[in-house]
Amino acid sequence: MARILGISNGTGSPAWRLWPMLRYLKEKENWDINTWPGRGKKAWDEIVNDIAWAEIVVLQSVFDNRLVELIKKDKNKKLIFEFDDLLDYVPAKHPLAKEVNTPEWKKEIQVALSSADVCITTNETLKNRFFGINRNIRVFPNYIDFPFWDRPYNPNTNDKQIRLGWAGGISHQEDLEWIAPVIAKILEKYPQVKFFYCGDGGAWAKDKWTTFQYGEDHLAEIPPARREFSLGSKIEQWPDKLSSLQLDIAIAPLVQNEFSECKTPIKFMEYAINRTPSVCQRFMYKQVITDGVDGFLAGDKNEWIEKISKLIEDKELRLKMGENARKTIEEKHNLADHFDEWLAIIRS
Repeated sequence: MARILGISNGTGSPAWRLWPMLRYLKEKENWDINTWPGRGKKAWDEIVNDIAWAEIVVLQSVFDNRLVELIKKDKNKKLIFEFDDLLDYVPAKHPLAKEVNTPEWKKEIQVALSSADVCITTNETLKNRFFGINRNIRVFPNYIDFPFWDRPYNPNTNDKQIRLGWAGGISHQEDLEWIAPVIAKILEKYPQVKFFYCGDGGAWAKDKWTTFQYGEDHLAEIPPARREFSLGSKIEQWPDKLSSLQLDIAIAPLVQNEFSECKTPIKFMEYAINRTPSVCQRFMYKQVITDGVDGFLAGDKNEWIEKISKLIEDKELRLKMGENARKTIEEKHNLADHFDEWLAIIRS
């Protein structure tokens, strides 16, 4: 048994990369665990006490060098740095571009990475990106934690409307801008379809408050009457929020660039646990989707229109694909079946 402290970054990542693992450590291995969000307002003396208590500290995409220095003061304490995104670069349209794409930011990340006894990340692309800073980087892919994500099946019961939807964060503005013309054509072609989009970026809602708060309306070409926006939620409530959308079809567009190529195909898993068939960007989701079986893969905009149209026109296909998607994540992407792989990294 060991004492382990998990410090998270205040985003949705801990629900995939930290909280479930710590829960399993407590339940299955009887470890002592403690957590606090890296963006929380804990007093510094409380932080010092928490770190002093721990034998292992996991920084989940938290690279405050004050914390790193405090942890490394104790030679017997182990530091794990966990990350699931490209840390040192974001595209120009990303809301954090001015903060991230700076020498100061990169230096802080390098200190955190180089100080860690082991780094854990989601894929080989990220491992190779930072291998020169720390050669002890292990890959542990994202798997879905069923106790956290699973909700009773909640399908759309309105036979006169098909709910086409997207869910995500404010960092995906560029992706929504790219897919907007596709959505506009789909809505023009199918009067029974309405577009639902949900996230923590109100920049896509047609009202003055969200425009003031977040900026321009990135879906201006879509008539307001044919779309409905809802704000996201804290990650703790996100599974309920996602289920409440009652989507018939979901989409996961992604503009291909250096940043997006380091991401992971978790959106398919979030949709699939709700039995929602999805159309997803090929370059990212080909690793988890069998095209035409448990989802659709699409590349250019014409293919996106074609694949979404197939699902709109064929209810039986929607239902079958949604069930197949659920089966795929149950059989291949269930964290419970892979936890021992993560535990082996920690024990090593």
